[in-house]
Amino acid sequence: MNNKYKLFGVLYPISRNKTICMIIDLNGTNIKRIRVYSLKLTQKEFAEQVGVSVPQVSRWENHTCKPTKKFIRKIIEVVKLKYTTMNNQNYN
Repeated sequence: MNNKYKLFGVLYPISRNKTICMIIDLNGTNIKRIRVYSLKLTQKEFAEQVGVSVPQVSRWENHTCKPTKKFIRKIIEVVKLKYTTMNNQNYN
């Protein structure tokens, strides 16, 4: 099995009865896309939520290094929490 690409499933509730699963590759480009377009966070805000330094986020986004499993899990948690928060604001 080729471990070059690591794919992760992220579950998003789209209504009370439906959930979709998005499969994403958490490489530097996608981390930046998630941060900028989905979460609308600066590198500083994203770093604070994930629990890393701003230079570490920059290294991920510039493909200098990859996040460890610990931080991949944290990124997924941040994405889900942000989505849930946005979802709740839209429906309340």
